[in-house]
Amino acid sequence: MKRLLILAIAMMSLASCNWVEDVLRYNPDPKVASVGGNTLRKSELDLLIPEGISPEDSARMAERYIRTWAMGCLLESRAGEYLPKEEKNVSREVEEFRRNLLGFRYEKLYVESRLDTVVTMEEASAYFEEHKSDYLLSETLVKARVISISKKSPYYDMIRSEYCVTEPEDVRILEDACATSADSYENFGKRWISLQQLASTLGITPEACRKDIVSKESCETDIDGRHYLICITDKAEKGTPAPLEYVYESVSDIIIGRRKQQLLSTLEQELFDEGLEKGTLKIYTNEK
Repeated sequence: MKRLLILAIAMMSLASCNWVEDVLRYNPDPKVASVGGNTLRKSELDLLIPEGISPEDSARMAERYIRTWAMGCLLESRAGEYLPKEEKNVSREVEEFRRNLLGFRYEKLYVESRLDTVVTMEEASAYFEEHKSDYLLSETLVKARVISISKKSPYYDMIRSEYCVTEPEDVRILEDACATSADSYENFGKRWISLQQLASTLGITPEACRKDIVSKESCETDIDGRHYLICITDKAEKGTPAPLEYVYESVSDIIIGRRKQQLLSTLEQELFDEGLEKGTLKIYTNEK
């Protein structure tokens, strides 16, 4: 009897598996949700789920989208019940949206195929000189070289005498010496940093940094048991125009934005003139 029962269960399991396979074979795109006559299918949902994410994240995204989709359909259904007839006619708005969307996509294609995104330093400088007042600093900026080194280091005297060198070869020799003899060496990528960032690196307040560090071209100081050699290689005070190097990206974005607008103006004029020339555009006056 037990053998018959086991055999029956196995046959039922096999039949169940075969049934699932048949369903998937003949219905490879099953329904996920439906509202009235609207149906959301698995293929539509799959397009919205990025590949490579965890099953948990995939499930959460699917749940959110299904809820959003269902709510949209439910609102549409409710609007159909309660809105007056004139409010239900959205054909004009839909057509206007379609026209604007297609126009936007063509403008994007037109601009991307013609836009020069390279901004030379000369172009950036010319714009910057005309708009310096737009780039006044709200905080002091510095370029700094910060070396933490023990006074017992065999290279301490050499590094101490050379930590403010500027010639490329001298800087290279200094960096090589610091790599083997200093506790740390930081020049912040030779870029501008804020006084706040320098203070944070040293573990002191901005006020102390301004008074004891940034007010000098170079200094030696002990902070929390560490000995520092600090060289301020360049400085831009709060309230003065920012260095062009510091604002180059934002200046470039403005210049490229102007180029985009110029291309769009050119496109508009081209289409207008072409429409008049070919007769596809007609402008009627109220002449009697």
